[in-house]
Amino acid sequence: MEFLNTFFHFFTDKTRRLSSKAIISIIVVALIILIDNTLSFSYYYNTENKIEQVSSINKVLTDSTLNKTEKNQLLKLRQQIINRKTWKDKTWDLVSNMNFSTENTTNENHTVEKVENEITERSYLWHFISSSWLILILLIAFPFVGIFDKKTPFAQAIGILLILEPFLYGIAWIFAKVFSFIPVILNNPIYNYVLNAILCIGVFALFGIFGKKKTTANNV
Repeated sequence: MEFLNTFFHFFTDKTRRLSSKAIISIIVVALIILIDNTLSFSYYYNTENKIEQVSSINKVLTDSTLNKTEKNQLLKLRQQIINRKTWKDKTWDLVSNMNFSTENTTNENHTVEKVENEITERSYLWHFISSSWLILILLIAFPFVGIFDKKTPFAQAIGILLILEPFLYGIAWIFAKVFSFIPVILNNPIYNYVLNAILCIGVFALFGIFGKKKTTANNV
């Protein structure tokens, strides 16, 4: 109970910054997801529920009084249960699937030559780099900063990096995912790469301006 009281006090303490609370919240959620993925609690729970529901439907299907329409409905329901995805599966599909769906409308005409289609398609690598180049620089720089920082104990620096690096990579992936919804500009993905790079630095500039105004307001 003492731990829960301390944890609750951390989030209700008005002297602590909102950014610190947000970071801790993200870390806690990430740890819960990591533990769940490692031990597969939700996976086994959902699988067991599916098996029970499918078994129940199979028993009902053996009823000779069912007509053809009712059996088809039960079979359809069974298929829906088997194929049903959890919120975690749907979230992972949304985050990991960067298929540039807007490009399907660009290449609807199948008579266009293959070479031309390849030109108008974006490269996953260059899209990711251009969308989050500032974050990638931080990802590369922080390990060197942690190693050569004499003021911070080595073990503590490693611990910070183990938390910070995946967090930054997640932010970089979010940038790339959001920018993937921008259609190919003038059938030339190079324009998209340039726009991605500008938007990336623009977002950081906005955060910098907002943070500076907040600091100035607090000092007044």
